[in-house]
Amino acid sequence: MAFKISKGKTDRINVRLPNPQIENKITKQRKENAYMKKSLDELSRHKGAPSDSENNQLLLEGGSAGWLPANRHVAVMEEHLKDALEKNQQWLAYDQQREAYVRAVVEKTHQLEQQLSQANEALQQKDRKACMEALKNVESLRSAHAELEVEQEKTEQGRHCEEKQWEAQRQAEKERKHVEEHLHHLHTSLADASAKLEEERLRSSVLLEQVVAKAGRRFLTDLSWVNYFQKVLLTQQNEQNRMSVLEQQIQVSAKDLEDEKRDNQHLQRQLHKILKELRKSKDKVARLECEKAQTEKPLSSIAYTEVEKATKGDLRSHASPTKAHNLLNESFLECPNCRAQYPTSRHRELLVHIDECFD
Repeated sequence: MAFKISKGKTDRINVRLPNPQIENKITKQRKENAYMKKSLDELSRHKGAPSDSENNQLLLEGGSAGWLPANRHVAVMEEHLKDALEKNQQWLAYDQQREAYVRAVVEKTHQLEQQLSQANEALQQKDRKACMEALKNVESLRSAHAELEVEQEKTEQGRHCEEKQWEAQRQAEKERKHVEEHLHHLHTSLADASAKLEEERLRSSVLLEQVVAKAGRRFLTDLSWVNYFQKVLLTQQNEQNRMSVLEQQIQVSAKDLEDEKRDNQHLQRQLHKILKELRKSKDKVARLECEKAQTEKPLSSIAYTEVEKATKGDLRSHASPTKAHNLLNESFLECPNCRAQYPTSRHRELLVHIDECFD
């Protein structure tokens, strides 16, 4: 009998069971062996007496040649008996060989059945193990995919936060330039007002000297000139007060500008920190994508709260230029002659008005 064991691509062992025809043949051989054994037993029981056909054969031979002596008859019977014994021994040897062959076939069949059972059990264990590994790989792939989606979302949020930071920085730079220009205008206006005040002082002193010289030559009975000069002196004093107030406002604006510079430096540090975190996030996303690509056959975090807090803090810090601008708009300057009030942001109009009012 032939038992074929084949190995497929998936390491499955296919064992072909014995063919029914072979089993029928074995059964048939067993029956033949039993029949032959029975025949041999009968032959061995009757080996001492010749059969009727043999006796008839001997009688026919005796009729033609005469009666043979008794010793000849015994010799013939012994010859037939030896032939029968030889055939019996041959049949016994053949029967033993057949039974040994059948026992070997049965033992081989039993061994193959045991091998088949062991192979099936090993195959089932291997299938279960492969199924568990496949489930683990699927779960690992799902978790890696979910983590990758979270990291991509955080990266998008970081990029959006970065854009807001750049926009806030550009706005702060624009406000800083506006404050610097306003301070430059205030310094220019202060310099012009100081020059005009000095010129007015010189003119008043010259006029006062002229009046004193004229008063030395004649008695001044009219006090209008004295009142006028007192008014001029009072005006100069008021102008000095206004100039001191303007200087204080300039100092406040300069302080606000320094605060704005510090805020910008803090914003730059926060932006550098955000960029560093963003680079780390991008590197992590790239690493997760690489791991996802490697685990397709069998398949954490960025400090987003700190970035958001830093962003909110930086956005709140942008209010200082506007606050300085509002402080400048809330302060007023007065004309020393007619007491007309002008906002600090309209100081140029006040200077033009002072020139026209005193002329």
